[in-house]
Amino acid sequence: MRLNTALRRLGKKGFEVKQNSRNNKMFSARKGRDVIEFIAMGNIVGNPIITAIRVRDVNDIDDHYTDYNAGVWCDNLTQALAIVRG
Repeated sequence: MRLNTALRRLGKKGFEVKQNSRNNKMFSARKGRDVIEFIAMGNIVGNPIITAIRVRDVNDIDDHYTDYNAGVWCDNLTQALAIVRG
């Protein structure tokens, strides 16, 4: 899925989408307690595809010391939206 399509779809579902200030290719969409995160592959200006999509709870955080990855990895945005609670 292309970045512009994903942003438009998340906006229609009521998600607040933010671009990471340190890495402008990382995006985070939040609605209630659910967070959908993904990365844009390629130049942001060129409408790249999105990858590395995952769903996690807002309080569930990665712990690199114990190799814990928060959330569930998804194949596509449709799958991620199906996991989100309401």
